[in-house]
Amino acid sequence: MDRMGDLLKLLEKNHEIMDNLAKQMSVSYSKHEHRVFHILEELNKNGKIRLKDLANIHEMPSASSLCVTLGQMEKEGLVVREIDAQDRRNTYYSISQKGQTHADEVMNLARKHFIKLFSPLSEEEIKTIQEAIAVVNEIFENRLLKQGDK
Repeated sequence: MDRMGDLLKLLEKNHEIMDNLAKQMSVSYSKHEHRVFHILEELNKNGKIRLKDLANIHEMPSASSLCVTLGQMEKEGLVVREIDAQDRRNTYYSISQKGQTHADEVMNLARKHFIKLFSPLSEEEIKTIQEAIAVVNEIFENRLLKQGDK
């Protein structure tokens, strides 16, 4: 197979492995909890954001489904909802302090899972993985993703 075909096979295999790792990590919390964490993660990264912009983020549920979930999250005190004073059709959401604490707790569980997962590896294997991931991230961030902006 040509080198592009070989690369595609490796990327597909990596995606499958990472998907399986994510599924293993999510067994400790429900599908609802996974969705909530993903929303909190995006709110933490983006700050205050309009509902329709949040719905346009990759792997987010539809705007109507997202609205229901955000309503539940608001009742739980995880997010803050704000209606735009200039245009009442726009609703903004941001992460609350309670939401931030919850997201941090879930992230700490994920880190513990990764530590448990990688602890049987030797220092050399861990170093090899770190170096390989660093190279891949550098290439993706600095070359491939910037090309997509053109």
